[in-house]
Amino acid sequence: IIGHSTGGLIGLYYVKKLGGHARVRKLIMMGTPVRGTWAALAGVATLGLWSTSSWQLLPRSRFLDELAQGPIPPGVEVHTIAAARDWVVPLSTTRLSGASATTVPLGHSSLVVSEEVYRRVVHTLRPPPHDQLIDQDPAATD
Repeated sequence: IIGHSTGGLIGLYYVKKLGGHARVRKLIMMGTPVRGTWAALAGVATLGLWSTSSWQLLPRSRFLDELAQGPIPPGVEVHTIAAARDWVVPLSTTRLSGASATTVPLGHSSLVVSEEVYRRVVHTLRPPPHDQLIDQDPAATD
């Protein structure tokens, strides 16, 4: 799964809370507000009570606190790509315990159009070289 911003939270929720760990090997979250973002106040101000998702994205929301509970399920590699100049989702709010973290010198929206980010995503999704496969049967190589 590759998710940008809130899309990364959806992927993480699927993996941790809906049994998605049985189907997902890698989750890449780009500019994802794992610890919330104060930018969600804009949604609260414009959409008010009708915008449940805006309230959920605020720091220390019940949704984010529940999502933070427990480790990343075994067998799922989680990678975060954060933008150093992201004013929507600041770098510090993208960190997730147990995830591999990368920072790029971009802004929030640039994450989805950057060639550098594309290359990093492709590299992350590639399987390891044949000689580095963990599940390799030793008898098969004799």
